[in-house]
Amino acid sequence: MVLGAVTQEPIRAVGDVFVISMQSRKWGLYEIDNYVVEYEPDRLIGWEPQAGRGHPNAGKPRLGHRWSYRLSPDGDGATVVTREGQLLAAGAILRHLPAEELANGGEIVEGARTSAALSASRFGPVLKVSEDGIITFFDGERVWDV
Repeated sequence: MVLGAVTQEPIRAVGDVFVISMQSRKWGLYEIDNYVVEYEPDRLIGWEPQAGRGHPNAGKPRLGHRWSYRLSPDGDGATVVTREGQLLAAGAILRHLPAEELANGGEIVEGARTSAALSASRFGPVLKVSEDGIITFFDGERVWDV
């Protein structure tokens, strides 16, 4: 299970590494080092994970997996994918929670895309990529930013 980002800097180029804190029943608390192998600002992000600190395979070669997302802006709206990367919707306009259900006391304090990502994360994980390169992961709540 993803616990949060260890790395706080935004991704800027291929070769950057972002670290995620994880927890599992099998290994307890550990980290995954994610090596950015594809990157085009606002268009493409791809990374390959490697076992990091606290993982029994730390220091061994990368795990052989690659996660890549090609993003195609098509007006306003959200791109919604499953945990496995299956496309569910593109250009979707998502409604945020009713004000009385928002945890921040009923006020929407961020933009429409953040509200939509937070709302969609009730149904599964959501990645939101901002124009400034910051990637935010939501899973029922904001989990991490890199």
